[in-house]
Amino acid sequence: MGFSDKMKTHRSGLSSLFSSLRVKGQKLTSFPLLELPYELLERVTMLSNPMDIMSLRRTCKTISTITYKHWVWLEVAVVVLDENGVVLPPKLLNDMPLEDLERLSLQPALFRRRLRDLGQGADAELWPVTQCLMRNCLPADEAISMHMTLVGGGRFLFVQHENHRKNDLFLIRLPATSEVRGEASTIAHTTFPEGSHSGRIHDYWRVKHSRSILRLVILEVLRVSVMSFSVDRARLLYFREELYQISIYEIDTAAEQPFFALIARTSDFGDITAMTSEIKHCGESRISLCDPKSLLLWDFARDERISFNIPGPPNPWDYVLPHVKVVDNRVIYLQRHRLAIYVLPRDAKGPLGKLRPSFELKSSHLSNVYFPHPATPRDPFVFHVHDRSRDNIRTYELSRGSGVPRAGSPRPMPRSGAWGEIWGPAPFVGCAGAHVITRILSLSARYAMWIDDDGAEGEAYAGSARLMCGDGESLLDQATFDAVSGRMCVAGPEHSLLVVDYV
Repeated sequence: MGFSDKMKTHRSGLSSLFSSLRVKGQKLTSFPLLELPYELLERVTMLSNPMDIMSLRRTCKTISTITYKHWVWLEVAVVVLDENGVVLPPKLLNDMPLEDLERLSLQPALFRRRLRDLGQGADAELWPVTQCLMRNCLPADEAISMHMTLVGGGRFLFVQHENHRKNDLFLIRLPATSEVRGEASTIAHTTFPEGSHSGRIHDYWRVKHSRSILRLVILEVLRVSVMSFSVDRARLLYFREELYQISIYEIDTAAEQPFFALIARTSDFGDITAMTSEIKHCGESRISLCDPKSLLLWDFARDERISFNIPGPPNPWDYVLPHVKVVDNRVIYLQRHRLAIYVLPRDAKGPLGKLRPSFELKSSHLSNVYFPHPATPRDPFVFHVHDRSRDNIRTYELSRGSGVPRAGSPRPMPRSGAWGEIWGPAPFVGCAGAHVITRILSLSARYAMWIDDDGAEGEAYAGSARLMCGDGESLLDQATFDAVSGRMCVAGPEHSLLVVDYV
């Protein structure tokens, strides 16, 4: 079963109009499409797949003339940005030269091609095309811990500093390419509320109909109380109490002076007693979270909550941080050994008690679930269940309006050490038709794993690549990667930042 993507299918359908133009060794003198009015031909070209446009440039003089127009590639780039949720202010986009617009439009497809060229199976090494060490780029404050998040498109980087005194969040703008030593600058900075113990970005997303506005959901730990005492000399009891709040921030990267604006905050989590899940956005103004027994959806624009009970794990030692995805009125709960789909009642509000799942799938401890993030209501929700004990994968597709997914046939998967490093549900990013899962840990464990939909009938086309970079011995463990742009950022010594481009 192939991956469904309405936008991709739409663009491929337009590109197929040009399929007969790709005839090697023949000059194209007559083709019905070329008889269209020139203005209409420009529009059709603009809506085609970027890789097809580059092919047509070499085979058709008329199309070649069109593809050297700045505004045509500007329109192509806009479609690519919207498909992939890329953040890029309009001024930066409009001021790009033609070559940079072409590169921006082709990045997802070129990264997919580089992965496929490495082949399937054993972990290959993917080396950068260019890289640049930017000195004094990261904040100079001493931090006990630092976390980095590269925003989709690779032009913005969140950096978080935590220490005993304060918790800071910075937004850094990066150059378009690491081929030249461009300027990286901090454009916004905020400090979490005084007295907070720690704060961590759990998710970010681009505001709909805007290519410059970002929203962030941050879990802030306000207080931590720890007690430990000995009942007798043979036992030690440990008790930890934490006080949380969730804050939603918004920042316009196109503003003359961007700043983090607090737009919502809550410490009302209903029946949830512990933060034991990832907190993810599920729509323009809604987030999801859960603990082992309860699931909560918070619409922060209306300050409305929906909650219901979920069955806990078979034993607490098997509990891995779950993920919750919401598509329309379907809630998908993903745990290490269990996946369940719940259909919310019409106009649901408040506590719903116990809901019966419309679909439930239990799997072994040697199984992984790969799911899309973000999930969009316009597309079917596609997820993969990878059974490592049998080295096969099965793809499921949850169609719009349905509560039960359609299952494809199991397909063989190549064995690779990188896949075995994933424990629990893992999100993937759509990248020009491929689904890319990233695993960014220490210097020795930075991988991009991919599943493609263009394999032969009955088999999965997949592989993994270790993300390599120069100066490895002097780099730190902190790193972040964006598959859409094929860019990785790695923290270096003395507040430096290594920007690595794989396309």
